Amino acid sequence: MSGNIPNIAVYAEDGTQIGRAYGSNKKTWAAGTTNTVQINPDPGQQGKQATYVSVQTGGNDALCISAVTVAWPDNDTPKGWLGDMGYECATAAGPFFALSVTQTGDDPEYQSRCVWIDGDATNGIPSQGFGMHIVDFSRTDGAFTTDGGNTTNPVADQWNDNMDLLCKAPARMNFYKNFERDDFPMVYQPPLQYNVDGTDKDPSKVLNGACDDDPELVVSPCKTSRKSKRIAQVTQPRRGLNPSTTLASNLVHSSSRAHSAEDLCRHPASLGPSFVSHYEGKFCDMATRIVWPLCSGTISSGCFDSDSNTLIVDHKGLSSTHTDLLNPIGGNYTHVVYW
Repeated sequence: MSGNIPNIAVYAEDGTQIGRAYGSNKKTWAAGTTNTVQINPDPGQQGKQATYVSVQTGGNDALCISAVTVAWPDNDTPKGWLGDMGYECATAAGPFFALSVTQTGDDPEYQSRCVWIDGDATNGIPSQGFGMHIVDFSRTDGAFTTDGGNTTNPVADQWNDNMDLLCKAPARMNFYKNFERDDFPMVYQPPLQYNVDGTDKDPSKVLNGACDDDPELVVSPCKTSRKSKRIAQVTQPRRGLNPSTTLASNLVHSSSRAHSAEDLCRHPASLGPSFVSHYEGKFCDMATRIVWPLCSGTISSGCFDSDSNTLIVDHKGLSSTHTDLLNPIGGNYTHVVYW
């Protein structure tokens, strides 16, 4: 899941840019690593709290990102976002996601999914970048009731009851098809208001109160909106990987209960290497989107041999449709990883 180092920018609550850190189309971040990016503030922006973040592809080597956290200059608790948030909104039009080995929390068995960004739409990845109001995601953990007592999580409950507050809230989280490195993400103007428990006071403002004008280039920020340019995404059916691509020749083994080969193969927005889930006892062939059981003492054909990384096929038991779908790679995986 490694890829070009992305361009990252942070913004204040009014949408004013605090600073940017440019990535690279030649250098990469390695798979499974956590990378710190120091952003020096622009003149006059020192000490401001970054409530908006944008992440934009640094080149044409796609990168899958499982988490983003921002540390403020006042040493307050870092604000965070997980790739699982993108997964919750993943459709055939994007964003696309993959399974990840990166631990994102105290539970060693929990690994957030990652979301893809890419500069040249290789394998159909539609997102060049994404933006978020990162403080909203911190509200999903540790929210309070009006009497000050801890709750199960009223913000998460509100979003679960109305997923549009997450997936169709263009400045809370948005994946952009066309997003250049100096572009500004959408922001809420006026800023959102919240109830005492952290829930949205006016959900209609979450859905309709976003704008994407560059506040440094206009007299009155967000008076003229260019929403149609940014919100539009590519709509296309999900197919299997092109067998000639690098991803199609990669294979991952995992015993984690957090990794589902079944979900990976069946989900319309998944994109990644073929996957062996020893926890499920299943193999997902991402080139064909077919799920096979793992071979065992009771299953010796029509299964995937996880020792030799080979598909054992009984052609007599396959329909012509399934025969045509068989992975032409033939199990010759050039890169096998064990998580």
